[in-house]
Amino acid sequence: MSFRDYFEFMDEDSDDCGCPHHFYTHHGPSRRQPTKCPTKTELLNVTLEDLYKGKKLTYKVTKDVSCKDCKGNGSKKCSACNGRGKCLVKAPKTKSHKKKNNTVVKDCTKCCGTGKYGGTNVSNCTKCNKTRTVRETVSYNVNILPGMRDGQMITLSGEGDEKDGLEAGDIIFILQCENHNCFKRNGDDLIMEKKIELSEALCGTSMIIEQLDGRKILLTREGDGTIQPGFICKMKNEGMPIPKSNKKFGNMFIKFEVAFPSSYFFKNEKLYKELEDALPSKQKVKPRGEEVSLQEYDRRR
Repeated sequence: MSFRDYFEFMDEDSDDCGCPHHFYTHHGPSRRQPTKCPTKTELLNVTLEDLYKGKKLTYKVTKDVSCKDCKGNGSKKCSACNGRGKCLVKAPKTKSHKKKNNTVVKDCTKCCGTGKYGGTNVSNCTKCNKTRTVRETVSYNVNILPGMRDGQMITLSGEGDEKDGLEAGDIIFILQCENHNCFKRNGDDLIMEKKIELSEALCGTSMIIEQLDGRKILLTREGDGTIQPGFICKMKNEGMPIPKSNKKFGNMFIKFEVAFPSSYFFKNEKLYKELEDALPSKQKVKPRGEEVSLQEYDRRR
């Protein structure tokens, strides 16, 4: 046979060929069957206080579990052998056996050694209806450690869905932190926006901040230092706990906004002059053009 004849012969039988070359080029590699049930994901709503202090939560999960009535077989066990498939039967008497109660182990004749009802007497499990699994709600204790973050996952291995012939799946709890009315989190730091009056910005202020663990923190700014709009102060070690850091904490940052009074807040005109004298002198401008008065902008006009 020539080389040309050989290759023509191979092309004719390429579809039925079982060699590795044609297996990968024409049919592709075989897919492996799954050996484990899919993973279940559950959203776990937590507060910023929970992530700061840590907390143990109880969460209920509904999942597929192996039926306990039929032990995942889908049918009831044989009443003759109690699902073992084997029975003790008396051996026939012979001259060599002198014992009266001689017994041997044999396959159950009622279920043919399967442990389940056989033939026409098959009895499906009334609890799972031959599906081998039932829906069951199970409570789990989820331990939230101090310093965990929004979106962090907690995995419980082997606690997911169960299915006959497959390894039990996993459950993954995804932490979902609710918005806080006072703080925002940035990594291990806490950010807070505080609005103060003009008098506090100029003459100093004292305020109490409630930390996430309930502690009261007194913050004081003396009158010798003014607070500008957008001023940011830093409080060391008052941020979020840093996991696996031997009780270290991030920082807290406070950004101040200054609320200016409305127009004509003094009833006595003389008080405006006294305030002007008390404040740093304003820049004097020589008039060189047409004079125009500033007016408040009104969107409705």
